[in-house]
Amino acid sequence: MSYLRILLLPLVTGIFVQHVAAQEDTTTLVLDEISIEGSRLEKFTIGEKVEKISPVQREATEYSNLSELLTNFSGANIRSYGVSGLSTPSVRGTGSSHTAVFWEGVNLQSPTNGSLDLTLMPVSFVDDVSLQYGGAGSLFGSGTLGGAIHLGTEATMHEGFGGKVFQQIGSFGSTYTGANVNWKHQKVRASVRGFVNHADNDFTYFNRYTTREEEQNNASIDQHGILSELYYQHNGNSDISLKYWYQDNLVHIPDPASASGDARETQADEFHRAILKWKSQNSKRMFRGQSALLVHYLDYDDKLTEVSTTQSLSLVSEIEATYKLDKSTWLDAGINNTYDQAEVDSYAGEIPSRNQTGLYVSAKKLIAERLETNLGLRETLSDGDLSPLMPSLGLNYSLNNDFSLKSKVARSYRIPTFNDLYWKGGGAVGNPDLEPELGWSTELGILSEKRFDNSQLSVEITGYSNTISQWIQWVEVESVWSPVNVQKIWARGAELVLKYGYRLSDDWKLQFWGNYSYTKSTKQEISEGGNVQELDKQVIYTPLHQGKGSVNLVHTHFTLGVNQLYVGEQYVTGDNRRSIDPYTLTGVSASYQFLLSQKHALRISGQVKNAFNKDYEIRNARPMPRRNYHLSIIYQFN
Repeated sequence: MSYLRILLLPLVTGIFVQHVAAQEDTTTLVLDEISIEGSRLEKFTIGEKVEKISPVQREATEYSNLSELLTNFSGANIRSYGVSGLSTPSVRGTGSSHTAVFWEGVNLQSPTNGSLDLTLMPVSFVDDVSLQYGGAGSLFGSGTLGGAIHLGTEATMHEGFGGKVFQQIGSFGSTYTGANVNWKHQKVRASVRGFVNHADNDFTYFNRYTTREEEQNNASIDQHGILSELYYQHNGNSDISLKYWYQDNLVHIPDPASASGDARETQADEFHRAILKWKSQNSKRMFRGQSALLVHYLDYDDKLTEVSTTQSLSLVSEIEATYKLDKSTWLDAGINNTYDQAEVDSYAGEIPSRNQTGLYVSAKKLIAERLETNLGLRETLSDGDLSPLMPSLGLNYSLNNDFSLKSKVARSYRIPTFNDLYWKGGGAVGNPDLEPELGWSTELGILSEKRFDNSQLSVEITGYSNTISQWIQWVEVESVWSPVNVQKIWARGAELVLKYGYRLSDDWKLQFWGNYSYTKSTKQEISEGGNVQELDKQVIYTPLHQGKGSVNLVHTHFTLGVNQLYVGEQYVTGDNRRSIDPYTLTGVSASYQFLLSQKHALRISGQVKNAFNKDYEIRNARPMPRRNYHLSIIYQFN
């Protein structure tokens, strides 16, 4: 079957669509309703923790990247190699390749390395960000042993033409320029977003290896991209949409502070993402279909040898149906086909491909008006081999109007990446005999939501346990590095999320958000080829304690916010003999909106990051900037 035929596969069957109304954002001129097509996320994640980034939090980092947004306003631990370096998520003590990132329901994890660089994901290109915790294999397939990040976009629902133009300038030569334009006329909606980002990142830091002040070099980043969306509503019950995302990134990679000499490496990433979607619905059923094409080009240049080139292609087609069987019972079923192919210089001329077809079903039922239950199953056929059956069971019991208990148990897995299987060169070789990683996760939580005359309080406490066997690790065998299924990891812990809102008057509101996580993730078994000194030790770059919080004072035209981040000690070696120090960071932001007319507004905002000028590292020998400043001007029209 040709790529074109796969991409244009008839988009049949579907799903119940949940229209998620955006929270009130008093700093914008017009509030658009956001409709995110994530029915399984919205309707079939019973018993598990799902964290939704608020509009105020997203706006605080709108002209940055997804790494900064999740670092400050989610329970995830973001592992970053610096302000321009690779940033990947770790959820509940799992690895960076165990949390999938979905855009419009399509998994963006690279088939070559199993991860996605969050530094390359601009916040201005997304309207909705949700973080799903715990194993999600039955709902979303491979690569979700720790959780999943879901991103969505939507064009305006208001008739006519509108949008905004923005400019940000900041410390260390940073500039972020862009525009979001929306248009709607009767049955047609369209939007175009674009941005250009540059930063020199030439900040000064104290080098603990040379014991002197130094300037970061070879750390600049240049990005530009465009996201276009077109929607057509055929009638009241069906519509079709087409979305295309292009982005070009050039990143200069600094050496670690422990190295000597001048850094010279660069990495150029270019990607194309296109998705065609169709849905049809009524009060009792919904059909949905979609096809997506993902193309990624990567060139790594160390200025010493030939440029290393990677090209990957993914074709994803999915059809799904959701039925309301009665007033308390829902049934969801679908099929997903994903074809991956990669051409990498380090594969010694081999061009591997993989075809996966997954069947999934979920059933949700409300029992006695108090107990919600959800049973999910998925089976995947990968190049003729069946994966283990992926079941899940979620329960949500309403004790009363204010309290509910939640619980979930799920099995998940991750297939080896192309790098794991086919790599050859540079003193390393892949292992074609690798087995998939397998995980079982359980969680139990209590949620309390109370409303008062002028305030609202939400408290969520969750305890969890997650075991992953056959964990793939690259180990040195006879002077050659190779991946093996060498470890069993047990990640367990507890999480607390607190939200509080208080209305001071008709025009003033106070909002508080707090997040604390205790994460114990240790190696329970070490197979042949592994280091037995790592047994029962904490997994590297997994802090035992992490806390985050923010306070926002919100007025009709004015917002003042303070956010706080604490990350505890992190080990940098598997035997826990070396670690990096804990750190605490404070950020301050403020914005004011001027109404120029009924349809035009100007918003000015400023940020101070790392307000107390701390020296810190997220990765060993990768210094981060001290105090820095950013000023934004946004013109909005409608």
